[in-house]
Amino acid sequence: MVIYADILFITNLYIDFFLLVCVKNFLHMQVSGLRLLLGSLVGATCSMTALLPFHIPTFLSVLLGAIAAILVTGAAYAPVKEQMFLKLAVCYWFFSFLFAGFFMLVYQLFAVNNLAVIRGVVYLNISPFMLFGLTLLAYIILTLLQKILGPKESDLRFCKIHINKAGKRVTVPAKADTGNALCEPFSGLPVIIVEQDALQGIIPEAVNQFWEGGGEGLLRLIPFDGMGGSGILPAFQADAVYFDKLDTPLSCYIAVCKGKLSSGQFQALFNPDLFPSA
Repeated sequence: MVIYADILFITNLYIDFFLLVCVKNFLHMQVSGLRLLLGSLVGATCSMTALLPFHIPTFLSVLLGAIAAILVTGAAYAPVKEQMFLKLAVCYWFFSFLFAGFFMLVYQLFAVNNLAVIRGVVYLNISPFMLFGLTLLAYIILTLLQKILGPKESDLRFCKIHINKAGKRVTVPAKADTGNALCEPFSGLPVIIVEQDALQGIIPEAVNQFWEGGGEGLLRLIPFDGMGGSGILPAFQADAVYFDKLDTPLSCYIAVCKGKLSSGQFQALFNPDLFPSA
């Protein structure tokens, strides 16, 4: 079979994008489509190793695959914590093997002459329509496999929260955490902890003044004490707060956290036991 570099590049650009979408959904990562596209461009570039004119030993081929997974993961998701980066790279590599195995099965069952898997790199010299169909079918199979295995408890704890303030709205990926027992001291209302970066556009100026050493009188101050340390978080009441797909507004305070709450999976923490509608 004659392998054309442009077709090899475009095919793997397309497939790597789907792989990164799978990883994003599987690990609940919050990342833009442009970052996924950047990662798929790196992956497509790495696929050019299939054109090397000499034989590569199996162990070296596996090593090249691991390096490619690291480069693709870094382009799509960095910066993240080391443990999460390793999880992302392994997950991407795992999905890559599943996709390659799926196309090998198609090749063996249907004797597709325009398909080849070289050193784990998929080459498809077929129409764009068939390429889309095969990739979509592989994606559906992976999704069904995850459904059959059953949703994990950690999967059920993720949702989105909509926060309205002064005519503006932000949508924040959140995680349920029964360890978050924070309540506003005077009203007793539950507190949702949100990263400061996620509130850009609606965050009160008093919060910024608080971090600079003033503005306390315009805010509620929420003391906290946990394994990560202790301190005080500035909090405010939004005009309206909703869980995704629920129309019942939440009575709560929004506590602003200056640091990061995760490696990219969520930007808010709430205690589901304190919200009956959850």
